[in-house]
This record gives sequence, structure tokens and C-alpha cells, in this order.
Amino acid sequence: METLIFFIILPAASGLLQFFLTRSSTSRRVKCSPAVVTGVVSLTCFLGMTGWLPLPKTYYLSKPAFVQFPDFWTVWLFCFPILFGLGMGALFGVSDLTES
Repeated sequence: METLIFFIILPAASGLLQFFLTRSSTSRRVKCSPAVVTGVVSLTCFLGMTGWLPLPKTYYLSKPAFVQFPDFWTVWLFCFPILFGLGMGALFGVSDLTES
């Protein structure tokens, strides 16, 4: 199930969100906000991984696993498919699909 979430559901959901945001008539700030928020979360988790930012070492997400990692490691890892999906959604959002 985690593989399905990581490779299919997260990129597809974030791509659809970005696609519809890109096609809408909202401001540029709103259109860029999902990528900025995901980037800030990714940077925060990375700084916690390197020890520059003291984050709490909770293990809620990997509690049933054999090898446990702090939650900010898991969140950081899941930021990559979200950013990929946001990029694909933006790419398809600015492309003109009606011309052939």
C-alpha cells in the first residue's frame, strides 16, 4: 500500500491540484503556494535530519516497521513525489492541449 501511495496516489493528487490551480484565474502567489509549502516542509525536515534544526524524534509513522526512522525522515522522503506531481501538473497546466 505504501508503494501505491508513494508512486501513484501522491504524485497524481498533487498533479491534479496543481493542474487545476494553474488553469484557474487565481493570483500567481496562490498558484505557487503548493510548491512553496512542500519546499519549506522538505527543507525543514532536511535541516532536522542534518541536526541543524532540533525536531522531535517521534516514531508514529514507522512504529510497526522493523527498522524505525524518525517521522521527519519519512515526511522528507514523501516530499519528492509531491514535488514531482506538482511539476507535472504545472507542466500540463501551461501546455495547450487543444492544438494538434
